[in-house]
Order: sequence, then C-alpha cells, then structure tokens
Amino acid sequence: MLLLCSISSFAQLTLSWPVERAVFQRDNSGNATVVFAGQTPIAWLGPWQLSYKIDRLTFAGAYSSSYIGWTNIATPGLGKVFRFSHSIPTGWYLITVKLMDGATQIASYGTKFGVGEVFIIAGQSNSTGEGAVSYSSSTSYDCVISSSQTLSNKCTGELPEYPIFGVLNSTSSYISPNAVQPWAYNLLGNKIAALDSPSTVTPVMFFNAGLPGSSSIDWTLTADDPTEDRSTNYGFARCTQAGGNGVGTGEPYRSLRNSLNYYGSLFGVRGIIWHQGEADNDLGTSSADYTTNLNNVIDKSRAHFNNNLSWAVSRVSWNGSTTDSDITTGQADTRSQRSAIMALDSSDYYLPPTLRQTTEDFNLGVHFNYPGLIKIAKRYFAQASNLLSQTPVSANQLVPVIITQVGSNKEIAIDFTAMGKSSSDFNCYEWTQGDHYSTATYPVGNCTTAYSVKTVTTNGQWRCYMRDSKGNVYMTQKLTINTDPNVRVANPPTISSVYPNPTEEDLENTITFDLEYKALVKLELITENGELIKLLADEVHETGKYHYPFTLKNKGVREYQTYYYRLTVNGMSETKRIVVD
Repeated sequence: MLLLCSISSFAQLTLSWPVERAVFQRDNSGNATVVFAGQTPIAWLGPWQLSYKIDRLTFAGAYSSSYIGWTNIATPGLGKVFRFSHSIPTGWYLITVKLMDGATQIASYGTKFGVGEVFIIAGQSNSTGEGAVSYSSSTSYDCVISSSQTLSNKCTGELPEYPIFGVLNSTSSYISPNAVQPWAYNLLGNKIAALDSPSTVTPVMFFNAGLPGSSSIDWTLTADDPTEDRSTNYGFARCTQAGGNGVGTGEPYRSLRNSLNYYGSLFGVRGIIWHQGEADNDLGTSSADYTTNLNNVIDKSRAHFNNNLSWAVSRVSWNGSTTDSDITTGQADTRSQRSAIMALDSSDYYLPPTLRQTTEDFNLGVHFNYPGLIKIAKRYFAQASNLLSQTPVSANQLVPVIITQVGSNKEIAIDFTAMGKSSSDFNCYEWTQGDHYSTATYPVGNCTTAYSVKTVTTNGQWRCYMRDSKGNVYMTQKLTINTDPNVRVANPPTISSVYPNPTEEDLENTITFDLEYKALVKLELITENGELIKLLADEVHETGKYHYPFTLKNKGVREYQTYYYRLTVNGMSETKRIVVD
C-alpha cells in the first residue's frame, strides 16, 4: 500500500482491492479483468470529485508511461463505496485514486498491481528450498512477488491468511504457505518478467504448497482423505518443525488444495509446478504405483478447483546416491496419460559436489546449492514457451455488494445480479471484521444462503467470504460501516503519524496516535514483505494521545529501505509507510 499524502480521519480514502502488489493471471491473449474497489470519506461534500489514473511501471517499479489518464468515478452512494473494472494487458502498474475539492487535493491513495503469471508449487523438500543454501546476491525485480506469511500459514488446517505481498528476493524471502526459502523461483521469475522486454514487463507471483519428505503415497492418500495423518511416515514431522502449526492431518495435499481454493481463486493461476520423487526412490515405489498416485493427485486437484488446471511435472528421483528409472518412468507415464501436463527438465543431471549441497547435517547431496538452482532456473526458463502456453485459470472476480439503511442498522447484501450468478451457486458465507477468513476449511462458514445478507449492528470493518461447491473462495471488498443512519462511513478511531519520515537508521522515531475511545490497540513494525520486526503495543488503551518511540538500529531491516507500521484498533487496521534514507 502506498499512502501518497497525509490522510486525516475526516478525509479517509481507501482502495481495499487489489491487494498491494497482487498479480492477476493473464489469459492467453495477455489480458486479465481487474476489479478496483474502495471507499471515500465520511463527510462527502457536493463539490468533491473522485478520480483515478493507471500508470505503467518498469521492472524496478519506477514510472514508465501513462496507461489511463485521470478519469472521473461516479459519486458513490450509501456507504461511499466505489467499484469499477478494466481489462488490463500484461504489465506492472500503479493505480492512484484521488479526491479533489476543485483544484485542492483532499486525499489520494495508490496501489501497485500486475497482470502476468501466477504459479503454485508442490512437491517435497527441494521444491520448498530446504537446506543450507548460500544464496548469492542477485537482482530483485519489483514485479516478482510472493506472500511471505509462511510461519503463520503452515499446517493450520485453515485457508491461508489474507496475503501481504512483497518482492521475492534471493536472500530473505519465504513463499507462502510453506516454503522457507526462495529456491530457484526468484531467478525463474526474473527471467519470465524480462521475457518480452523492453516492450512489456511480465509480473510473476509464486505460492508454494510443497512439504519436506513427502512421497507420492502421502500425496495420494491425503488427497483421498483429508483426515489422514502422514506426518510420521517419512522424513520430517513436517507440520511440527519450525513454523508448523499443526500435526499433519491432511498434509501434504491439504496445503495444495487450500492454496488453489484461496490464492488460485482470488488471483488465478497458470498451473502447478511439481518437483518430487526423491522420497519415492527411497521407498522403492514402482513406476506403475507412482503414476497411479500422481494421476490421482492431479485428478483430485482438478475436481477440487478447476477442471482446466494445468500441471508441469519435473523429472526427479536423485536421493543423494542414486537415480531411479521407476520414478522418472512413472512421471513420464503421467504426462502421457493426463491432458494439460507438460514436462519440465530433469534435475537428476545436477549432481554433487558441483550442483548439490555436501555440508548439510542431513540429506547430503540431495538439496541443491546455489549454482544448481541457477541451472534449474535456466532449464525451466528454456521451456517457458511450453509452460506459458498452457491454458490458465482466471481469477474469480471481487464480489459486489449493496448497502442499505434498515431502521437503526445498515444491511450489506451480496449483489448476485451484478455477479451474473445466483445464491444457489454458493453454499457457505462468512462475515468477518477485518481481513482474515477465520473458520477451518472443511467445512467453512455458515452454509446457508440466509447469510448472503449481513445486518450490521456494530461499527467496524466488514468483509464477506463465500465458498462454491468446489470450495473455491470469493470475497467482497472490505467495508467500513457505521450504523448511525446519519453517518455514511465509520470514522477511523485514530489519527496516526510517524516522525521523522523519511528517517535514518540511527535516529529515534516516534509513532503518535489519538484514541477517541477506550479500545484494544495493537501497534506493529513490519517489513515490506509483512514480516514482524517488533510489537510495540498489544493491550487495552484508554482515550488519549499516545507516543511510541523506536529506532531501526539492529532491527535487521535496513536492506528494505521501506517498511511500515500497522495500527489496529478494535480490529480496524491502517498501515502506513516509512522510508529509510
């Protein structure tokens, strides 16, 4: 999120969709329909005008050219909610929304987004970046993206948290929900981003649902039965290692299904990149059994998400000492027996000590070193024309809503007519105060169409999540609601600021905010990738003005140059940027 000016509670302007740095999967014509949605201030004055523009950005996120010049938005109605969409071609963009009073700017808000390629990765430890990889410094493009909330998402049994996206770099990035390192995907993403350079920037976004130690047996059994617990059958206790939040029930397939139903539904996906086979070499899986197992996982993923889901299957079997032709034959047979399955290069050619790690405490010669990852990225990219020619699955559109005043309350209703759908197309609804979908995945929400209408009796921020028969998630924009019939939108409970800004590493900084009533307050310093730096406050505060000093020194975030503070009051959040000179 880019806050382009100081915004007071009187002139609160938000753009809640797209998520900052989200990439939407393009179709094979190179376009995607992108919805833009937000809200405008509580005290709307007649002469005010809301407008937007969209600019093209470079790989580095700098201004390149104008795509859509300043264009007026119709005056919002009750709730001051606005929503519009465009078919956007491949590229990296900044949308800016501004509110004007004649020639005076009241507020503005900007968000980066892209139209390009989205991939979900599945497999075992190599696919998730396990091992003591010594990454060399490499270019980090502003448009190669991941969500780094791995520690909070892993093996929870719930859908992933509402994403916070950041640049996927070679030294410090996770890839949600499960990957602990960027592996070769930073390098591959950079190559795809520059594929049509200099005329076009192609943003790339990755999610990673792989789990260390998992065999094709683990994958097929948990695809058949979400209550199956395979956590002690091979290798690591995958969901109880560092960052895990569960005991492995339904894993490893559960993470893949959740990623498809959530990330794939909201942003679209080109396909699954599968890198797995080492464990089956150890277990002696036959070629016929491997084919049967992987075919079943592919079939289940399509049944649970979209029948057109493509897969790219790598040839993988090296277990640290030998390759296994049964495994690679099984992978080849899967590619011949299922549609929309393409072959990726064999990593079995990349052997220790040159291209694999030989200094780990475990799995010597199995995990790749950095030169090996460079090789894999180059070989994957060499097959990019095949990879990118597969039919993608497009994102499901943001759900439109209608806000009405009902007595002393406000009512939010799903606008099925505008969606071109009916209430019978969905079987579960969950209204949340904030961003996160909080109910366990199987089943989810209140499974009755009566919940397609929400009567709001308390002030706050509201969002509805909906699930279709496959489990795919749809959601509304976040709505700030005040139940007072004379008030259009709820006032934010605070006016916050940070000084100095821009700042320096050694300077003492202060975050200041005014609290208008007693409330639970949480104040966090976070990186641009959403990683927590420091928790400054998390307790009930009385009405009044508060000052929280902090410094950047020894916080380990100097490399980012930009970071944020997030202030949450009774579940209502604002996030603001701080720049380091």
